[in-house]
Amino acid sequence: MAGKILALVIGIFSQTLQAASLPDDFEAHYEVEKYSTTIAEMTLSLSRQGQDIIYQSRTRPRGLLAMISNDKIDETSRLKQTDDGSLQLLSYHYNRKDRPKDRQQYELHWQDAKTLKISGEYHHKTVQLEADTKVWDGLSIQLALMADISPDAVFNSQYDYTIVDDGQLKHYQFEYLSRETLRIGNKSYQTLKIRRQHDKKGKRISYFWLATELNNLPVKIEQYKKGELNLTMQLTKFKQKKDD
Repeated sequence: MAGKILALVIGIFSQTLQAASLPDDFEAHYEVEKYSTTIAEMTLSLSRQGQDIIYQSRTRPRGLLAMISNDKIDETSRLKQTDDGSLQLLSYHYNRKDRPKDRQQYELHWQDAKTLKISGEYHHKTVQLEADTKVWDGLSIQLALMADISPDAVFNSQYDYTIVDDGQLKHYQFEYLSRETLRIGNKSYQTLKIRRQHDKKGKRISYFWLATELNNLPVKIEQYKKGELNLTMQLTKFKQKKDD
């Protein structure tokens, strides 16, 4: 049960990502609550290593969950900046301490302007996929959305992405809802509210509040299951390297 809860934290979170929209190197910490109780902490970080851009997520149990689980979930997306200033995903790695069989990793290679080859491993099985569009993973898709959403977003505008996950290609769609001023602790953020419906019947829906002053980084996420609030993630600390 504890492992399922921690995995949901990861599940809560294509097109062109312009270099101008990419934030400076940063580290962001989130507190994860379930039924008003802290269960985990997620840390997101973005860093540049030579020509590569590394986006990482680390999720660890906290509070009561930490007393019964030592689970750890780590994700790493490696990307590159192309000549036109956009980003391309190069590789993705997912590891979970308590469920090593869920480990997945992929390498992405463009054969030509229209053919993307994806090779990797999921559940200890070899994965070979092909696509004719830009592909992201469940982590780097956050960067894609952060860059794609316009400050002049129009109500009901949609953002569609292709991601590689669980050894297959999937379709993610996000919908812009509204602008909201959101107060977290002693700070107020101007945000863009986004919705993602995880399934056709709407049994699981996530809402994202993207702070415009933080390059559209999510400052709050809520996930609902069958109409009831299931999980909440909220930013607790944010630091950019340029502030050092």
